[in-house]
Amino acid sequence: MTTTSEPSQKEHPTSTAYPLRIRTGTDGKIALQKTNVKSYEYRNQLILASEYVRTQLGTASIAIVLGSGLGGFEDLLHNKKELAYEQIPFLPLPTVKGHSGKIIMGEGDPTPMKFRLLFLLVIVLSFNGQISAFTKKMICRLTEKKKGYPMYQIVFCTRLAYLVGCHTMILTNSSGGCIPHQKPGSVVIVNDFIRSAYYKVLNHSASDAMFGVRHPRGDHLLDPDLISLFGKVAEEMNFPHYFGSYWWACGPVYETAAQIRFIIACDGASVGKHK
Repeated sequence: MTTTSEPSQKEHPTSTAYPLRIRTGTDGKIALQKTNVKSYEYRNQLILASEYVRTQLGTASIAIVLGSGLGGFEDLLHNKKELAYEQIPFLPLPTVKGHSGKIIMGEGDPTPMKFRLLFLLVIVLSFNGQISAFTKKMICRLTEKKKGYPMYQIVFCTRLAYLVGCHTMILTNSSGGCIPHQKPGSVVIVNDFIRSAYYKVLNHSASDAMFGVRHPRGDHLLDPDLISLFGKVAEEMNFPHYFGSYWWACGPVYETAAQIRFIIACDGASVGKHK
């Protein structure tokens, strides 16, 4: 595994203070303390983590984050390789029961109808372990005001996937449906977001070209071609599906009936926490 020299403060003028997860012991247990981590240090954490994944698993083209209930997705991949989250430097650990906490890389089989349009003999990187912006008090406390991972840690997997070659990421989760008469087990293909969870964007971004545009346009966050493709595949498989906006809220909490009526009035099709 190769390492990179640490850029100087002059090269990266932004020095956002990030709380860092400190790993201790060899039994997988972690301890957390409030530590200042500069943006260039965060960059090096990502580089080291991605280089370790590349040396252990190789590179991939498509990444998918598996939500609750999709843990069997890896059975559809061939020539699989696995790597536990706890083995990857600086990678946050899963915070939800039932999530194994491992990365699985394998080949997508284009023979079944469900893969014919999606994967076409590409390498798929699967994240089996949900990282949420909240977690149990006994596991971690990153700030004095709230428990959970900060947003820059939530997107660590996204940036890691990019650094191991992925050009496309598919996000899935189990969330609440707000579409009248929606069929149980159906999917909502998200074509927009409504963010009700307040947080300071500047606290979770960095002035670093490696991470892309710091403040992207909000009307081009999702790929319209992929949205259309998912709809075509669902129709081809006769799978019940809908299109709509995802209402992004704080968690963990169940919305009240009045809140659900308000979300529906605001054209929200699905509601869930930020992950």
